[in-house]
Amino acid sequence: MSGSTPFQLILSGRFQRSVEDFIKDHYKKNPRGEKEFKELVATYYTSLATMPRQGLAPLEPWAVSTPQSIQSDWELRKRDFSAPRLGGAAGQGRFIYVVHKQMKVIVPFWIYTHKQFGGRPPERSLKEAAEGLAEILAKELGGKPPE
Repeated sequence: MSGSTPFQLILSGRFQRSVEDFIKDHYKKNPRGEKEFKELVATYYTSLATMPRQGLAPLEPWAVSTPQSIQSDWELRKRDFSAPRLGGAAGQGRFIYVVHKQMKVIVPFWIYTHKQFGGRPPERSLKEAAEGLAEILAKELGGKPPE
């Protein structure tokens, strides 16, 4: 073990809905695929908490209109993955999350497929999710990110 403190993973309502939608849209008649997908997501949670920046996902640019305070404090990352038992564009999964290095907090934003969004969710949606970070932290940690 490296001796570094693990990161805290905070699951936003937006992310939890995206997981539920992913399962409903792709696995409602495929219990084996659903089980494998849930196991995959669980391994991402564990990996993120212990090593959020070590090769899991490249940095993504923030939407231009995202406040500078968010852009400077949070890293936006996107990981591509193969969705279990799905083919084509539906099998090309994407997992977007943010990392606050100083607070050691990770907030997953979305899990979706290339079929749903060709590249990533719309810029406006990413900006809205970013602007909700202070509220998420206040609710989960009893405070706001440093200004």
